[in-house]
Amino acid sequence: MKKTVTWILIADGTQARVLEHGGPGKGLSTIKDLDWSIDALQSKDIDTDGYGRGPTGAQ
Repeated sequence: MKKTVTWILIADGTQARVLEHGGPGKGLSTIKDLDWSIDALQSKDIDTDGYGRGPTGAQ
């Protein structure tokens, strides 16, 4: 019988982690090299400083 492995991705705006499930009764384990984290962006880096451009041209 072929071994079934399931990967599970858990992520939000600043972190991501991949877990592996090796089958019934095996539980979850973290994939060591597939674990990311970045600094959270400040609201000033996310917000825009003005309104977007509207459609132009003749109608």
